[in-house]
Amino acid sequence: MLPPFLILTISALVWAQSGDSASVQGIVRDGQGRTVAQAQVQLQVKDSKQVLTAASDAHGFYKFEQLRDGAYALRVVNGSATVEIPSIALGANETKTVDVRLGAAAGSGQSAPQFYDEPQFTVSGVTDTTNLGGHGSDTVVRTRESLAKETATLAHPETHSSAHAAATEKSLREALAHEPASAEANHRLGALLLASGRAERIIAGLGYPCGVIAIGEDLVVSESWKHRLLRYRAAGNRCEEILGDLPGYPGRLSAASGGGYWLSVFAPRSQLVEFVLHEPGFRKRMMAEVEPDYWVSPTLRAGRSYYEVLQGGGVKHLGILKPWSPTRSFGMLAHLDRDFQPDDSYQSRADGRTHGVTCAVDHDGKVYAASKGDDVIVAFETQASDGDFRIGSLA
Repeated sequence: MLPPFLILTISALVWAQSGDSASVQGIVRDGQGRTVAQAQVQLQVKDSKQVLTAASDAHGFYKFEQLRDGAYALRVVNGSATVEIPSIALGANETKTVDVRLGAAAGSGQSAPQFYDEPQFTVSGVTDTTNLGGHGSDTVVRTRESLAKETATLAHPETHSSAHAAATEKSLREALAHEPASAEANHRLGALLLASGRAERIIAGLGYPCGVIAIGEDLVVSESWKHRLLRYRAAGNRCEEILGDLPGYPGRLSAASGGGYWLSVFAPRSQLVEFVLHEPGFRKRMMAEVEPDYWVSPTLRAGRSYYEVLQGGGVKHLGILKPWSPTRSFGMLAHLDRDFQPDDSYQSRADGRTHGVTCAVDHDGKVYAASKGDDVIVAFETQASDGDFRIGSLA
């Protein structure tokens, strides 16, 4: 007979493997580019009668979540206007943005039958004739003769339609307003700004740059996944490490009123997490088969479920959480001097209620820190420092 704890662990893995985490989202617009509320959006699994339905919100936004990977067809209806996208390829754990424009072909007297096989999906305004899907700002069917011409304009941003670029940027910013953490929308917006010459890449190859602050003409960047601070020196166009091997993953930086800076450290480092980060094969299987809440990864708040990688028995005694025990989450706000070296630290331990501190601001003698892990804002007064390192409490 299997021990009860093993049964719980196995059942958690089986349940996690059955989860679906892909999604399709987008914004519905009319022929003039205005957002359309309450448009009927249908998503059908290819070769299946299963149809999911949703309605666009007041900003024209719609979203289908918890989807399996595979091929889908999308249909949007608003009054007499209908747009159909016959094939959308969705990968495992992928979030795909599919924006739709209604009424652009009005007056043609022609309408495609439901889930018609003619490709209607566009990427950067170019029709995808492979029917593989993708993400674009517009679903108007374009003639095949214009494909080569439009593709050529992508290599020369200056010849691309400024109106179309503006509409694409507006669509991406609206999508990010709904989902700021969307990697796809952020990437596309960044690529658009770079292509238009309105942004310049000065540092590349960073490991999740989470915070930045200007020091004269220089920049100081917190590089989370490499647990360090970098200083970019404009004179010479070079970077140098100014604080490394931090005990946690650094987040945002802000100026302190008494001098120096505040550095949020949103999650602690551990041997287990560092080991998994160096095992790409295991990491890929974990992300594909296990529910995200139970991944071995930096976390803003842990200890809420016995299904987590560190079982409750490892951190509790007689039902009481050990405040000194190893923890997968904590709260930490460090004060740095003018040379970006730590001189003060405020912490929330394993049994604290202020985990996952992502940012802080200093105002009128008080520091306000945002705890994303526990969904709270805390405030505390600072004291004059005598230069010695000391530890305070966030709660």
